[in-house]
Amino acid sequence: MKRVLSAAIVAFALGLLPAGAADGLSDKDRDDLDRVSIYLNGIKTLTGKFSQVTNDGAFSAGTFYLRKPGRLRFEYEPPVPVTIVSDGITVAITNSELETQDRYPLVSTPLSLLLEDDVNLRENDNIVAVARTPGQLAITARETDGPAEGEITLYFSDPGLELRHWVLTDAEGTTVTVAVSELKKDIDLKADLFVIRELVDPAKEAQ
Repeated sequence: MKRVLSAAIVAFALGLLPAGAADGLSDKDRDDLDRVSIYLNGIKTLTGKFSQVTNDGAFSAGTFYLRKPGRLRFEYEPPVPVTIVSDGITVAITNSELETQDRYPLVSTPLSLLLEDDVNLRENDNIVAVARTPGQLAITARETDGPAEGEITLYFSDPGLELRHWVLTDAEGTTVTVAVSELKKDIDLKADLFVIRELVDPAKEAQ
């Protein structure tokens, strides 16, 4: 379960890594990357629903909240007992059923790049393809090493540019498809959504 959840996080972020200019892209591709960058940079807060399916048929869904810079929250619906929170410094994956919480520095995860205020996809070494079909623009990015190793394709409606879904294949061959809907931009999100709660130790609580 943790690997699948981590894959979903990587999927949300991998395509947004700012680096050096990608090779093999046409002028039209670069223009479209500029358009997507403008769209992403226009997002200060974002919330919506998500549904996640893996290649073995496992399904989960929930709600996400994003506030730049640095803050993100994934709330999975039951029976998945998981919440993922970034508070701007740390990312915590909390499993309320197992009473576990794994923490990672935000700067060591792809999330740190997703949540930056300035995204520039034109200057992105990881972009390997831009594709267009009627009503849709797809951008594929690939990472060949590190914790984010794998490939992701992000799909946007076009015209009316808006993120619709993404498909990630990780280094182990696991495929995760995440669709988003009911997106709302630039609404007020309460600060406590992005507070990482400490797990309560039952033994200490009883003392």
